[in-house]
Amino acid sequence: MDLRPITTQNLSDIDYSAQLAWSNFIASIALQIHQSSNLQTILQTTADQVHQLLGCDRVLIYQLNHITPHLTSHQKGQIVVESISDPRFSLINQVVCDQYLESGLLAVDQDHNFIAINDISSSNLNSCDADFLNQAQVKAILVIPVFNQSQLWGLIIVHNCTAPRSWQPQEIDGLQQIAIQLGIAVHQASLLEKLQAEKENLEAQVQARISELEKINQTLLDSEANLRVSELRQRTILEAMPDLILQVDLDGYCLDSFFPSTDNQFAPIQHHLLEFLPPDLLQRQLETIAKAIATKELQVYSHQLFKFGKLVTEEIRIVAVNDKEALVIVRDITDRQEAELALQKSETTTRAIIHAIPDLLIRMRQDGLQMEVINAGAIHCLHAVTNPDTKPDRPQDSVGYNIIDIMPLAIAQERIALAQLAISTGITQKQEYKFIDQDQTYYEKARIVPLNHNEVLVAVSDISDRKQAEIALAKAIEIAESAAKSKSEFLANMSHEIRTPMNGVLGMAELLANTYLTEEQQDIVQTIKDSGDTLLVIINDILDFSKIESGMLELEDHPFDLNNLITSVCKLLSKQALSKNLDLKYVIFPDIPLKVIGDSTRLRQIFLNLVGNAIKFTENGSVIITVAKHKTLNNSHLELLISVKDTGIGINSDRIHQLFHPFTQADSSISRKFGGTGLGLTISKSLVELMDGTIWVESLGNISGNFPGDWHSLSNTHGSSFYFTIRLKTFSETEIQSSIIPLKSESGSQQSNVIAKPPIKILLAEDNPVNQKVATMMLRKLGYIADIANNGLEVLAMVEQQSYDLILMDMQMPEIDGLTATKIIRQSDKPQPWIIALTANALEQDRQLCIDAGMNDFLPKPIPIQDFNRIISEFSRQVLSHLG
Repeated sequence: MDLRPITTQNLSDIDYSAQLAWSNFIASIALQIHQSSNLQTILQTTADQVHQLLGCDRVLIYQLNHITPHLTSHQKGQIVVESISDPRFSLINQVVCDQYLESGLLAVDQDHNFIAINDISSSNLNSCDADFLNQAQVKAILVIPVFNQSQLWGLIIVHNCTAPRSWQPQEIDGLQQIAIQLGIAVHQASLLEKLQAEKENLEAQVQARISELEKINQTLLDSEANLRVSELRQRTILEAMPDLILQVDLDGYCLDSFFPSTDNQFAPIQHHLLEFLPPDLLQRQLETIAKAIATKELQVYSHQLFKFGKLVTEEIRIVAVNDKEALVIVRDITDRQEAELALQKSETTTRAIIHAIPDLLIRMRQDGLQMEVINAGAIHCLHAVTNPDTKPDRPQDSVGYNIIDIMPLAIAQERIALAQLAISTGITQKQEYKFIDQDQTYYEKARIVPLNHNEVLVAVSDISDRKQAEIALAKAIEIAESAAKSKSEFLANMSHEIRTPMNGVLGMAELLANTYLTEEQQDIVQTIKDSGDTLLVIINDILDFSKIESGMLELEDHPFDLNNLITSVCKLLSKQALSKNLDLKYVIFPDIPLKVIGDSTRLRQIFLNLVGNAIKFTENGSVIITVAKHKTLNNSHLELLISVKDTGIGINSDRIHQLFHPFTQADSSISRKFGGTGLGLTISKSLVELMDGTIWVESLGNISGNFPGDWHSLSNTHGSSFYFTIRLKTFSETEIQSSIIPLKSESGSQQSNVIAKPPIKILLAEDNPVNQKVATMMLRKLGYIADIANNGLEVLAMVEQQSYDLILMDMQMPEIDGLTATKIIRQSDKPQPWIIALTANALEQDRQLCIDAGMNDFLPKPIPIQDFNRIISEFSRQVLSHLG
C-alpha cells in the first residue's frame, strides 16, 4: 500500500508570563553582548549565554576567514569561540573546510535563513556530512547566520550531543535575535577598533604634518634654498596622505593640490573654488580661510554635499601658510559618521530595552556594595529593613550603600555569597526569597550574573503574583486530588457492593444453566446471565473511565499473537453478528508481523467496543476489520492503521463531533433503540492515546476526531468507518521463542489436558453465605470439596490445625481481613499454600495489594466457573511438574 509518513506538529501556546520571561532573558543577553567593545569578549559572552539559554551540549561561533559577496567552493573558516559541557571534546581553533559547512553557508547566505536538524540519524544528510557530525558526537544541530551589515560574517552553531532534540520556534527566534545583536556588536567593535586606530594615526600624522608645515613656513623666511628643500619634503609627505589637500589664496583660487593615490579627481590648479562648491559652502570656506590666515590658528568644521551622485560628509581643516595663502585639508568622514549614528542608534535601542524591563538592575561588588542602578524597577526589599535611618527612599538612591545595611540580613548575606559564587564559577546564580512588609507578603527573584572579577549584575523581579498563583493552584490541586480520591473510593466501594450480590446472581445462574431445564427455563436463565453480564460491562466501563480520568490507568507490555487476538474478538461477537445475519470478517495485510509486544487486554477492549458498536448499529450487510501498516518507526517499532467499517445506519452530522465525549451516544432521544453508557468510545480514545495513537470516525460524508495528515478520506456516504493508529513493539521469531513470558491464547481460555485430578486440600475463606454457596457448588461441579472459614481468624486457626494446598481468600472479612491473614501465613514456617484472592474489589491497585501481600493470583467477582477451573488446573500443573 502507498502510505505516506505522518507529518504532525504539536504547537504549544506559551502564556504571557513565559513569553515575557523569555524576552527578558534575550534582552539580558543582548545587554551583556553590548557591554564590551572587545570582539573576543563579545563572542565568548554570546557563546556562554546561548549555552545556558538552550541547555545544550556545545555552542560554537564560526568565523569566515575571507568574507566575499559570493561564496566559493573552497570557502574556509575557523571556530573562534566555543562553550561546551564536559566530557565533549573541544573544537576551538579548528579550521573547517567541509562540504557540510560549505552547503550550510551557501544556504544561509542566499536565504538569510537558518539550519535546524532535530535528529542527525534520521535526516537526509549524505554519508560524508553524517560522518563529520558523528565524529563531533552531534545528535541535533541548529545553525544561525551572523551578518556584519549585509555580509555573512560567520555562524552560531548549537550542538545537542546527548540525544536528538526538537528545536522550538521560540528557541530559533531567540537565537536569531541574539545573532542580530552579535552582528551589530561585531560591526561596532570592528568600526570602533578601526576608527580608533585611524583617528590616532591620522591625528598624529596631521599634527606631524602641521608641525612640519610650520617649520617649513619659518624656514621659507630664512632661505630660498631651504624653501625648495622644504617644498620637496612637504610634497612627499602630502602625497602619502589619504586626504585631499589644497593650497588656496585669499580669493579662493587653487595654487596647488595633493590628492590621495586612490582619488581619480582632476587637479583643480588655477581653478576657483566656486567651480567645486555650492554658493553657501563656498562662502563659508572663504570666510574660514580668511579667519585662519588672520588668526594663524587651525580652523576645523564639516559640511555635506553631493559628490559623484552620493551625499558625503567632509571634515575641513584649514591652516595658514602665509599672509595670503592657506592649506585646506579635506577628509571624507561619511563612513565614520554613519558608524557613529549606528552606534548611537544601537545605544538608544539598548537603553530603551533596559528601561522597558520592569526589573531592578543593579551593578554590585562581590562584597555587597551597590555601584550603579541601571534600571530602577520596583523593589520591596528596600522597605523591609529593620533600621529606617539607613533606608534609601528610592532604588537609585541605594548607590554607595552596602546591601547588608538596606536589606534583611539573611537575604543580603545569601546574595553576597551567591555573588561570590557567580564570580568564582562564571555561572549565573538565582535567588528567591520571601519577606513581609507592613503585613504584606512579597516574593522576589534575583538573577546574579558575573560581570568581571569583582562585580556582578543583579536583576531583581517581583514574583509575588506568580507565587500567589502557584499557592492558589497548589490548593486547587489538593482539593481536586481529594475530590478525585473520594470519587475513586466511592466508585470502588460501589463496585464492591454491586459485585458481591452479582457473584451470587451470575454464579447461581451459571450453575442453574448446567442443570436439566426446559427450553423456556433455559431462556429465562440465559436472560438472567445476559442481563448480569451487561450490568458487569457497565460497572467495568465506569471503573475504567474513572481510572483514565484520574491518570491511574497504565499499560502492560507482553508478547501476543495479533491474529489470535482478532480471531478471539470475532468469535466472541459472532453470536451477535449471526443473530442479525451480518457478515463479520477481518483482513490483516501480509506485511504485518503477527507476533508483537503490547497490552493485548486493552487492545482487545478497543476492538470489542468498536466492533460491538458496529454490530449494534448495523441491521444488514457486513462489519469488516482491516489491519494495515501505517509506517515503520525503526527496527523495533511499527505503527498500525486499523479500521472497523460497517454498513449500518451511520452517524448524523449533529452527533458525530460529540462521539468521543463521555456519556455521549449516537442516539440520545427518549425513544432510542440502542442502549449503552456512552463511555465505550471515550475509553477507546484514551486507550489509543496511551498507545501513542489517534482515533477518528468517518460517516455519511462527515469526519470527526484526530486523523493523521497523510490519511485520505474515502468519502464514505453510508454506514460508519472508525479508524485508529497504535504503536507496537516487534521482535524476531527467535526472540519470541526465547521469551520468558509464554504466549497465551487471546480467547482467554487455556488448554488443560489434565487426565487425572490430584487430591487438593482447598480452604474457602468467605464471610458472605451466598458467595460461600456459589463457590462450593462450583467447586463441587469441578470435583472438589472445600472447607469453609467465615473470617480471617478462622482461616489462621484452620491453617494451624492442618495443611492446605489451595486457599481461596476473600479480601474483606470480619475479625481479620484477607490481606492481613495472607501476610501472617506467609510469615509462618509451615508448608506454604497457594493463596488466590476472591474479591469484589476489581481495581488494578487492589490486584497489586493482593500480590504485595503474598497472594499468587487474583479473581474479581463475579467469578465464572471457568476461572475456578483455570486456577485449579494451573495449580495442578505446577504441583505435578514439581512432583515429577
